[in-house]
Amino acid sequence: MKDLRHPNIIRIYGVIDDPNSENIYLIMELMTGGTLADAKLTHRIPEPLAKSYFVGLVSAVKYLHSLKIIHRDIKPENILVSPAAKVAKFCDFSSAERLEPSGNTLISSAGTPAFIPPELCKEYDTPPIGYPIDIWSLGVTLYCIIYGIYPFTGRTLTEMYDNIINKPLCFRPDLVPISQELKDLLNQMLNKNPLQRITAEQIQQHPWLRSRQC
Repeated sequence: MKDLRHPNIIRIYGVIDDPNSENIYLIMELMTGGTLADAKLTHRIPEPLAKSYFVGLVSAVKYLHSLKIIHRDIKPENILVSPAAKVAKFCDFSSAERLEPSGNTLISSAGTPAFIPPELCKEYDTPPIGYPIDIWSLGVTLYCIIYGIYPFTGRTLTEMYDNIINKPLCFRPDLVPISQELKDLLNQMLNKNPLQRITAEQIQQHPWLRSRQC
């Protein structure tokens, strides 16, 4: 985190490792709005505000991927917000991984079950490609802040994984009507095939982000 410089990634200014304490203290940039999870629990985030947050988050993911860094645990709880400024910033890099200079596959898997992509919900012979994993988690995050629910759930972890792998993405007009552009973006971000999943750079060019109104 000390190496990262992006307006949508929390700055860390210093680390205090007290030899007389079991704790390590991080001196970080202050964000007063809580997490994106807190915000969506208070009230559903309307599509225009979600877009304001999302523009910066996509830019931050593109920046991380350009440095061959995979966040691996993108979710509302790991995003701090400033509602007044309509700004959101990534704040937790405890699961992040820097890829080898010559490769783009993960060394190990990590993440939160409801936010991990289909390729991590089953056994795999070769390590999965890193970048599409962040895109999936970011898509689940966007779905969550719009609808206030997860796109894929289950009564057990096994059932949840099975739904992530096999269940089609469903929209919920009974909860919140959303634009066709947003539906298209979510479909591309939550594409179950990682090789066909949209990239951060392509997301920035998507009509939903480029349009001023929802």
